[in-house]
Amino acid sequence: MIGPVMFLALGALLVELDRERGQGWKRTWQKAMLAAMNVSFLGTLLATITAILSLAWRSNLLPPKVLGVVTVVAILAFWISLLAHFQDVEKTSGQHS
Repeated sequence: MIGPVMFLALGALLVELDRERGQGWKRTWQKAMLAAMNVSFLGTLLATITAILSLAWRSNLLPPKVLGVVTVVAILAFWISLLAHFQDVEKTSGQHS
């Protein structure tokens, strides 16, 4: 579950950056989405790397509860970023020239 969410977050961030094409992050929803995407990507990346290193070293680097919390926060941040994206698109639809 962790890997797909990480790559979904990265893909959605790249799509959003491409959509903006240098217009800058000016609107509130854009800033919220960017922050949530970063939390989502870094959270899933941390959990994935920790899980891989724990397998390599045959001991848990972080307790399973901590990894669970990090993963849940990352997944929630991903859904929040999608909500922020759709709110931003809805508010700005028809305003692009």
